[in-house]
Amino acid sequence: MLRLAEQYLIRAEARARQGKLPQALADLNSVRARAGVPASTAATAEQLLLAIENERRVEFAFEADRWFDLVRTGRAGIVLGVTDQRRWLFPLPFNDLVADPALEQNPGY
Repeated sequence: MLRLAEQYLIRAEARARQGKLPQALADLNSVRARAGVPASTAATAEQLLLAIENERRVEFAFEADRWFDLVRTGRAGIVLGVTDQRRWLFPLPFNDLVADPALEQNPGY
């Protein structure tokens, strides 16, 4: 299942990283308008990316996406205090390691 809000936020983040700030802000504000909250006033790329991150936090509050978003953006250490980056990755299952000898276990496991 694809959620329209998630598609808008994915595109908003991609546009913000490409420097297309007006389009990214429009995507973010589309999601916010649907929810009935005021439009974002983010002006810089950094502010916009943080606004998108916070919108994802609220929009997908109980869907277990937050951890993966923070790891993907490299902010898990800042936001959650998990400074050992080896703990950002899960261990590979034993059966997968046995099935493919070319796989190597993630560091720390």
